[in-house]
Amino acid sequence: MSLDPDHTLILDAGTGLYRLGRHDLGQAKTYFILLSHRHWDHIQGFPMFRQHMNPDVSIRIVSTGDPDWGGCLLSQLDGVRFPILEDELSANIELHTGPPGALLERFDVSVSRIRLNHRGACYGYRISTPTGDLCYITDHEMDAEDHVHTSFEELAAFCSEAGVLVHDATYTDAQMPEKAGLGHSTVERVCELAARAGVRDLVLFHHDPERPDDMLDELERMANDRLDTLDAATSCRAAYEGLELDV
Repeated sequence: MSLDPDHTLILDAGTGLYRLGRHDLGQAKTYFILLSHRHWDHIQGFPMFRQHMNPDVSIRIVSTGDPDWGGCLLSQLDGVRFPILEDELSANIELHTGPPGALLERFDVSVSRIRLNHRGACYGYRISTPTGDLCYITDHEMDAEDHVHTSFEELAAFCSEAGVLVHDATYTDAQMPEKAGLGHSTVERVCELAARAGVRDLVLFHHDPERPDDMLDELERMANDRLDTLDAATSCRAAYEGLELDV
């Protein structure tokens, strides 16, 4: 999420960081990395983020109060799991253990968070800007029976009237009998949440890795049909690499 030409807010550190690093390669920038949780697929992109070898780059890792949230990114650079060592990085890297929004106040941006229904401490975020709000809800099982921290109604209130809702939509309702308990939501329930919250744009992401592109297109059509049935003024699209949205 671009704050201005020189500052970028990054939500999680998955493999998309490799593409971002190549796009920004050589630029003097400051990055703020805000993690949802520490599961492998949300941190493994950091070693391939080539901007960490740029001495003109600053990286601020927001750890939500627990230093290990930032340390889990850096500890991968141990010479065993990755050939570069942490002390060989050239960028100016700092761990920030204060409130998530403290670093962003000068950009007139505020950050709030909510605990999600997923094994291990996992948080969703609402990024509020002067032009609109973005909600980022990853790894969340809407109707979980275990690891329950947030109800449907509580999450709808958290996302209320957001311009953009980016939400985990790994499965469909038909898959849930065998996928229950894995900590992810269905396309259908996410549409219901977006309708209840009154969000403008819904982005389905955290796709099932076995789902081909034509199936994603079909799920996008299905989601928009469901939103129409719910009489929601919400448009929906399936996330893809390189997608850009205005908040």
